[in-house]
Amino acid sequence: MPELVVIGADWCPDCVRVNNVLKKCKVAFTYDCEGDSKKKAKEASGNGKIPCVCLPDGSFLSEPSDAVLTARLKELELVA
Repeated sequence: MPELVVIGADWCPDCVRVNNVLKKCKVAFTYDCEGDSKKKAKEASGNGKIPCVCLPDGSFLSEPSDAVLTARLKELELVA
């Protein structure tokens, strides 16, 4: 199964928040914050919004709330 990737930027408070949620849930992920994050997010999701959470099933979440992110992680059985 492909890995979970967060496309974001270190200056973005929502990116920091999403990373903290994933760490709290003990979900392994890669944080891609190098280069043009908005361009990478647009390529992944079509809208260029960060954070862009690229999920192992090929779907993505753009700027997810903590509740939406956690619910999706549970749906994918990445957390209990």
